[in-house]
Amino acid sequence: MKHYRYLLLDADETLFDFPQSEKFAIAQTLKDYGFSCDEETISLYSRINHALWQRFNLGEIPREQIRQERFSRLLAELGGNPGLGPEMDQHYAAALGGFGILFPGALEMCRKLAGVYTMAIVTNGFSVSQHGRFDRSPIREYIPYLFISEELGCQKPQKLFF
Repeated sequence: MKHYRYLLLDADETLFDFPQSEKFAIAQTLKDYGFSCDEETISLYSRINHALWQRFNLGEIPREQIRQERFSRLLAELGGNPGLGPEMDQHYAAALGGFGILFPGALEMCRKLAGVYTMAIVTNGFSVSQHGRFDRSPIREYIPYLFISEELGCQKPQKLFF
């Protein structure tokens, strides 16, 4: 029987509760820019962001287009200045880095597996957000490696990433 030595774990929606982290970060960003942070506005942002990420994952758009468009589109829908989109996106990415909410049991799982495997997180998320969440997380003690597609120049699940 084969014995695996390494485990590659996705970050978002595997270890980290991304929807909850996203909700807190978008609410903080909207509030900081003077917009309502009600459920309807948060849901609108999530739909815009999700659609752009789907296009990225299909190879239809480059990563940077997500950062250029998601808040510009949101601001256009809210009657704000779409030109503030890239600035607002930077603010959001930094805020998201502060919300590394783990799923229940994720820390305990990492603690148990660390004694058996060398683990790494592999992610397509943006570097500033992923480093912020990972570096502040208690799982950092058990997972020594973080591979981010933005830094590697290719995305999961491309063969070159792995």
